[in-house]
Amino acid sequence: MATFDGGIFGGDREEIARYGVERARKEAAAERLAAEQALKEQEIEQALSQTLRAELDAEIESQRLDAKTLKRYREDFAKFRKYCEDSGLPYLPAGPQVTALFLGEHGVEKGLRHFNRLRAAIACTHRMAGFPDPTGDLLVLALCRLLKNNKSPQPVQH
Repeated sequence: MATFDGGIFGGDREEIARYGVERARKEAAAERLAAEQALKEQEIEQALSQTLRAELDAEIESQRLDAKTLKRYREDFAKFRKYCEDSGLPYLPAGPQVTALFLGEHGVEKGLRHFNRLRAAIACTHRMAGFPDPTGDLLVLALCRLLKNNKSPQPVQH
């Protein structure tokens, strides 16, 4: 095994010392940069909070759902969940394909209003769980457009 004086670092104590100094300098610079960035982020957050507080409160309030709507969304999402489980597909997060398939099979027969409520229930549940909303995908949006134009999707054979 190599020794300190003739080993892994080639025995150059000055080189070892320079390496240590350079490493310490880089670490100190990284710490200063991180502290500066944290301070800037805090300043931005404070400025935004003061400017946007009323608007944020209004936005939060506009997204608040009443108890009746939440109950319906839970019931509607339970139907979607069962559909996915019966199909052996994930329901949370769900992919746009299974979402479109469910909406095409269960949302069409009762009309556009029912379709939109099922879609809203799926979207709301995904957002509340922190997942991307599959109902905003082009496939689901195309299905919405199809229904708005008073056309029914062709049944899918499983």
